[in-house]
Amino acid sequence: MSLPHQPTRPEQLWQPARLRVLIADDSELYAEAIVLTFELEPGIEVVGHARDGQKAVELSLSLRPDVVLMDLDMPVLDGIEATKAVLRELPDTRIVIVTGSADERDRREAEAAGVAAHVRKGGFAGELFEAIFGAST
Repeated sequence: MSLPHQPTRPEQLWQPARLRVLIADDSELYAEAIVLTFELEPGIEVVGHARDGQKAVELSLSLRPDVVLMDLDMPVLDGIEATKAVLRELPDTRIVIVTGSADERDRREAEAAGVAAHVRKGGFAGELFEAIFGAST
């Protein structure tokens, strides 16, 4: 018995590409809040969460995300060193640093490491979306 032909619906013909995002942050609460926020954005798919810098590097290499949302202050390997390690192996990956620090030295050091964008924690979700989508172009 064969099934009747199902016509393709227009919304099935074209699906926009979703950005694959890895969250690297040792704060479980912050990471969960980001995941919940990203669930509201159809253009973003969270592919993983690393709780330290070394795990961020490992997951980046295995999952190959488009964007890594990287905290600066993490155990094992800080965000700057993790950024350098990821970009050495995956130069097309975009790193968006997210930090609570207002220290201008942190910003300069992150830029020197090759980050695509820098966002302060505690800001608006729109700033984070703008940084992620801007970094991916």
